[in-house]
Amino acid sequence: MKRSGIALSLLIALMNPVSAQSEAGAIFLLIAPGARAGGMGEAHTAVANDAYASYWNPAGLGFLEGRELAMMHVNWLPGLADDLYYEFLAYRKKYPNLGTVGGHLIFLNLGEQIRTSETGDELGTFTSYMTAFSMSYSALISKNKSFGINAKMSYQHLVEIGAGSEKGKGTSNRTWLNADQALACSLAVKQEDIKLKHTLIPLLSGYLFTEILKDTKLSLKWPNDIVLNNLKVGGILVEKSKNSICIGMGINYFWEKPEIPGAGSIFTTKQEDELINLHAEKWASDVLSLLANKNFDLERYKHKLQTLGKIVEYPEGRGWAEDVNEDGSLKVRSTDGKYINLTSPLISEVN
Repeated sequence: MKRSGIALSLLIALMNPVSAQSEAGAIFLLIAPGARAGGMGEAHTAVANDAYASYWNPAGLGFLEGRELAMMHVNWLPGLADDLYYEFLAYRKKYPNLGTVGGHLIFLNLGEQIRTSETGDELGTFTSYMTAFSMSYSALISKNKSFGINAKMSYQHLVEIGAGSEKGKGTSNRTWLNADQALACSLAVKQEDIKLKHTLIPLLSGYLFTEILKDTKLSLKWPNDIVLNNLKVGGILVEKSKNSICIGMGINYFWEKPEIPGAGSIFTTKQEDELINLHAEKWASDVLSLLANKNFDLERYKHKLQTLGKIVEYPEGRGWAEDVNEDGSLKVRSTDGKYINLTSPLISEVN
């Protein structure tokens, strides 16, 4: 006999209005547990006849008798790192005249990462992880109908220092000034795991953050500045540290009264720290994905680049920025008509 279920999910969340929308979220919850579900192309909601039902469809628990324990362990992205792993644990038990109680626990370990100072010196290591816990209840409405309910809590530990930054120095020994609210994060990747040209890393890192906040119309200044309304709101710093590449990013989310000319912030009010952490998670995930392959679309980067077509000044002179080469260098036509390829970020836009 075909059985049908009615599923009711409860989502417990703290809702606050924000100035922009983002597709970033607790994306680790989208990792599908269970080999059977994976073999079925994740078309498992209508089946849901085992302990994994607490994830796929809690209403399916009402039809099950007895009790069951399910476990899953996966080395996540083994080609990228050897300390990423995913754990899933589920349990359910039928109580006569009461219904079925169950739940599951998800844990995604993001591995050990290198913490660096503003000058690239190693300060030790830290670990990041994400976890979620769900409680489920299901009972029969009739012989072939049931209802189910889920209550879920999730937590993501990305960095030990949250959405803020310490005072330090940037490129050319310029002093950093703290915005009222900022995102400061770093990502360390083994050089052997990077398939892309290293000179493209600053470009793709800045571009990928602008994609997270599409509605804010962020633009880019070659090679590593993030700009909004001609004001610098963020930047990328890439340095080599032993066998790793360290990618640092700083973003001004809110700064009521910037203390330096040409600086600004993305928003006019403070944002929820959880939202900023989700942006960092999405950015890191996208950067790691692109570094592992060679499909970075340079044309999309150039589409957001405001430097092209402008006169730029650099230590040796000035010229017109005409293109970005395949290695990430800036193609400039100097005032004497010669073409040079700039690799130094020390340029300023004249118009």
